[in-house]
Amino acid sequence: MGSASINVAVRYSRLGHEELWCHALDLEGRDDGPTDAARLKSLFVETAPRIGPNGARSSSGTLAGTSRRRTAASSGGAVSMVAGIELQIVPCRPSGKQVEVMPVSGQSLVDFLERSCREDNGIFQLRAVFHTPSRDGFMSMFVSFPGSATFAAGQSNTLTVLREQFEVKDSASVADLKRMIHKRTQLPTDRGVLLFGIHRLHDEVPVRALATAEGADAPSLQFHLAVTGTFVFLRREGQGHCEPGGPCCMTLLLPDYVRGTRARAMRFDPMQQLGDLRSSIQAMSGMPPTGMQLFMASPQARSFARVESNETLESLGFTDGCTLRVDYSLAEGSESGSSDDMPLEIPSAGSAAELYEIAAAQLRLADSASLMLFAGGGAISQNSDLSLAPLVDGSVISAYISKPLQLSVSILTRAASDSAASSGSGSGSTNGSGRGTGSSNSSGGEVGSATSGDGVSSSSEAIAQAVALQHLACISSDTIAEVRERAIVAASAVNSESIAQLRGSKVFAISSSLWQASASECTTLASLARLLGHFTPCSDGARLSRLGICDEEHLIFVPQQQLHVEIEVRLGSDTRVVRKLRVASTSDLHGLHLLLKQELRARPLPDGAAIENLQCHWSLRLGDHAAPAAVSPCSVPSYVAPAGRSLAGILSSAAAVVATGKRRLSGSLSSEPSEGMASKKRRVEGVIEFE
Repeated sequence: MGSASINVAVRYSRLGHEELWCHALDLEGRDDGPTDAARLKSLFVETAPRIGPNGARSSSGTLAGTSRRRTAASSGGAVSMVAGIELQIVPCRPSGKQVEVMPVSGQSLVDFLERSCREDNGIFQLRAVFHTPSRDGFMSMFVSFPGSATFAAGQSNTLTVLREQFEVKDSASVADLKRMIHKRTQLPTDRGVLLFGIHRLHDEVPVRALATAEGADAPSLQFHLAVTGTFVFLRREGQGHCEPGGPCCMTLLLPDYVRGTRARAMRFDPMQQLGDLRSSIQAMSGMPPTGMQLFMASPQARSFARVESNETLESLGFTDGCTLRVDYSLAEGSESGSSDDMPLEIPSAGSAAELYEIAAAQLRLADSASLMLFAGGGAISQNSDLSLAPLVDGSVISAYISKPLQLSVSILTRAASDSAASSGSGSGSTNGSGRGTGSSNSSGGEVGSATSGDGVSSSSEAIAQAVALQHLACISSDTIAEVRERAIVAASAVNSESIAQLRGSKVFAISSSLWQASASECTTLASLARLLGHFTPCSDGARLSRLGICDEEHLIFVPQQQLHVEIEVRLGSDTRVVRKLRVASTSDLHGLHLLLKQELRARPLPDGAAIENLQCHWSLRLGDHAAPAAVSPCSVPSYVAPAGRSLAGILSSAAAVVATGKRRLSGSLSSEPSEGMASKKRRVEGVIEFE
């Protein structure tokens, strides 16, 4: 999808303080995980609090996407620290391996994390491990958590436990270390026992004595909880909890975190508290209350802080007909120890039905019939044995209200006639001027009942047959991947073509009413992006209820088609090389820019010209005007292509400018000169042509 992004939270301790670093990382390449992992590590070293030569607290705190730049001297020191730091995953399942964030060649960072890393509120959980203490007067300690292995694993002698690193002052006590453990894990310290070998450590024992006793710089301890079963946290997830109600109505303006309808009406009681309102918003939208930021848009503009959670809505200025804007904070959503998580001590063996009854009582449900519990990404069946469930001390049990849904669906697909027409021109050629041309196997994405000149149409009629009259039966706790499989099963009775289109497709959600009103005008991927207001698909692992998807939403399946392009790379007016790339039709120009840079890193230009620190500007040229000097729009028909739009959508939109001739996507890469060099910019230009 062009340039995707992931949210990460890195916890670590430095200079005797527990720290949290949050970042929204833009991914450079779909299959270039090693490069993205290296960038993530470098960003952490450069911007995380208390990291680097000076060890100073970042003034920007832990806000998402912060980019604090150090002086040239300290930046050099930060780069030298990279080798002394490891970013490790928190395993997604108990007894999983704590491995370094290190995708193999050809594997994306997203794929690596989704397979192995714990995800909490849509944020991947990582740890930073340091090879040496930050400075004199501090020491590193490793604490193992035997309770992080399942009961079944302990019985089978395959014990793999979580191990955390903490840095404390030499003068610190065991009680200080316990407080750091609680801040990171939220495990209760009053029921926690630290062991050093076979010795129990009392709170007043200085940690300095442990290093002396072991003769090592990083003593290894064990943390045990004095509980009869398993200590877990129960968390409300998705829609359906604490259903809103009351005599008044407000309009919620929801963020991109929520898919489908963004403006939703919600009932409320002026006498309810602000904290309860957050739960009501979750019931409507699926957003977690942790990380939720509220801003009143009308009748008055103001924001609300968490310290006001016990205030009534009436006292805060809420009135009938008011409008409330809801945002999501990555940093707040990453904070552990949320008051929304309910600590529970549950049996470690026996029927899971007992766990369901305990959870239903805690959630104030009449019974557990509508309840679905998940841990470590997997469902806990009521008929299962808890000794086999992925439940350990500190686990988060996600509680969903499960109910049946009927979702209307559409699939975007190429027209068969155009597929045959374009199959005969799939190879590239070079014209007399040395300009590479290449045709694609998908030049646009159409939705509607008729095939356009771009040759891509909607299979709305086919999908109506394939998926039960355009409605797909789902469960609100289904993941997007499970919904896709349901669609494939429903389509299998009709034809294999629908199955092939659905497999690997990207899924988008939109309001059913908006889709019904605009479907006839949504004729390209570009117009679909405009209608959605974005072009980011739903994550395969996200559950419908968490995304805010209900019966009023419409799902659009967009098959992943491949474009074969040839890019002409120029230095000045001289063509140096032509590179061939294969990109998804849903990639955007930023993604194409990054792919080109990756290609030029892997296979440098013949004269070794540097391509780092380049900026790329693209425009779409129509007709046979190919001079590099005429890249910007001028008197000839042209279409300026936004960077966030899909390539297929850009080419489709270009057809509205002129109906015949070549569609040429051209761009320039320019680098700012370094100090001491001439002010003249070096420019690398790419030209992509489609017949």
